[in-house]
Amino acid sequence: MVRRELKLTKCIEPWAQIPTPRVDSLKVDATKGPATAYHRNLLRVYALMMFPAVVVNAIATIERTRYDQRLEHRKKLRTGRMSEQAFAKVFKQALDAENNRREAILKASSPQAKALQRAEIDFGFGTLQDLVSGTDLIHGADAWLAAQIIGVWTAFEALAEEIWIAAVNAHPRGLAELKGAKKGSGEEKKIDLSVLQRFGYDLSNNMGTILSKRFSFDRLEDIRRAYEEAKFDGEQPIQDILKERSLDVLSLTRQVIVHNGGLIDESFLRRKADLPPELIVSVGEPLPLNGEIVAALIGPVMRLGWDLIMATDQWLLKNA
Repeated sequence: MVRRELKLTKCIEPWAQIPTPRVDSLKVDATKGPATAYHRNLLRVYALMMFPAVVVNAIATIERTRYDQRLEHRKKLRTGRMSEQAFAKVFKQALDAENNRREAILKASSPQAKALQRAEIDFGFGTLQDLVSGTDLIHGADAWLAAQIIGVWTAFEALAEEIWIAAVNAHPRGLAELKGAKKGSGEEKKIDLSVLQRFGYDLSNNMGTILSKRFSFDRLEDIRRAYEEAKFDGEQPIQDILKERSLDVLSLTRQVIVHNGGLIDESFLRRKADLPPELIVSVGEPLPLNGEIVAALIGPVMRLGWDLIMATDQWLLKNA
């Protein structure tokens, strides 16, 4: 198997570069729930991304501590003055002390903490790259990289749906009229009697929940249509956020991963004008993922999610 340069340490870069606004800094209660869910979903992707490197570092710490303790107590062990059971207790105490030392450094948020984090990232991802490159384990690395793409896209599409619903629920006058809908679209804003009954005939705070069924928020074109039809008048940034090309790139890449097993197909290549050259390979070839490509795909979309939260929060504040 050909050795591939996976550039796994690049995976960490977007997480360090994107500012995460505090949820309690939002001005409107309606945006806080979707923002909290978005933050938690991104943290899950971050945990997934870091997990292999964390495991590598943990194993390395355990083995290094075990080796040091065996070296220190080798005479007692060799002569029988220390049993393996006693050694296990000594080893555990030493390991706990090492872990406590590490935690103290990290909690201090000092230059030493940053140096330790950088060293662990370089070691963890570097070891992983050496282990998987040129072996069948490369398929596991591909799946791990693909999962980060799927996770960030899922977080964004869920945010786009939930914050749209929250905004329309909070400000039905205007937004719920879907004034941006094209004339002659054939879609009338009808509400079934059963829906009225479910909400106790009080739709004042539920129009977003009801009208969201008109759109498939798992498709980028429907996300854009939902925001166009709700027509956030006077707030062009919301429309500009959703027109960003990076959304198309991540959506298309996720589509190939989920619906075509990660293999390039004709429909993907028909959108090559929207894609970075690194992803353009022949039909039937797997997506050439590495840490650098994944970071370039997910970083802008994570930022756009926070931009959408802040822009919607500001719109609702201005139009309260």
